[in-house]
Amino acid sequence: AQVVSFPGTARPTRFAVMRAAAGLAAGAWAAWPASSAEICVVSPLVQIRPHSTCSDFGNGASCEGAKVIMQTMKGEAESTQLLLRKARDADSPAGGMPNVTLTVTGNVTTAADVALHVVGYVNTSHTPRYQGSGGGWRPDPLVKLAPGESFSVPADAATAVWLTLTAGRGAAAGAYTGAVAVSCGGCTVQKEYSVPVEYTVWDVELPEQKDSKVGTAWSGSWGAENFKDYYGPATNSTYNQTAWFETMFKYRTPPDSIYVTTPRPVPEYEDMAARGARWFSLLDVSALPLTPGAAPRPRPPPGAPGAP
Repeated sequence: AQVVSFPGTARPTRFAVMRAAAGLAAGAWAAWPASSAEICVVSPLVQIRPHSTCSDFGNGASCEGAKVIMQTMKGEAESTQLLLRKARDADSPAGGMPNVTLTVTGNVTTAADVALHVVGYVNTSHTPRYQGSGGGWRPDPLVKLAPGESFSVPADAATAVWLTLTAGRGAAAGAYTGAVAVSCGGCTVQKEYSVPVEYTVWDVELPEQKDSKVGTAWSGSWGAENFKDYYGPATNSTYNQTAWFETMFKYRTPPDSIYVTTPRPVPEYEDMAARGARWFSLLDVSALPLTPGAAPRPRPPPGAPGAP
């Protein structure tokens, strides 16, 4: 054991330290295993919140990630999440992970396009309209990372990174391997981590959107007024709308709305048609007034008789 005096303590505090791992000089001392950052793979179907830890998702409290395992058709996009977290401790009083970069390596990059996004949080309020709704900080915006771009993980809070692999339509069917290399330039205990990737491309091609026989729409609409509170009044709404359309079509969900009381601008229909959409919502007649000049009819809450 080693005797260490911490500021503010009346007497020395004893704590055990582990001897260095293989490869270090005999007799050297290593940091606590738990001093390393938490990095683990989390399903994209669940929310990573600021208080989340790897142990919340079945991983050890201090782990270097389970494998990323994906199976996909040609032309299909599949995503997963990486949880990154670094608590304050004796070896790293400041905590956090400054200057982090992620790089996907291996032959998986010959079969798939790679996209990385840091997941941001939005402070939300509870609404009785949807069962299970809760307030607090919730994950929502995806902030794209350019190749080699760095970001920082705050102390004692989880940061999620959204990893998307999109198989090329011309990719050869078969198994591919690689790794997500995580580099923490500002870490004091361990600077390099690696999460293995196993990627299988099936010998089946996902039909393009224009060939789909399923029409989809969602409950929502695009409008600069909906986003200025988050991005400011000077938001380039045309750019953001284009990015929004691209994201939705990438996952084969045309960004058409089922609640429109006036038709969209013609260029929006043209844009969606060019991306493969075949069905469009022109008018939500359920929201129109029964008689000219009357107020619109209120929509019933979800689940109620007559609800859409």
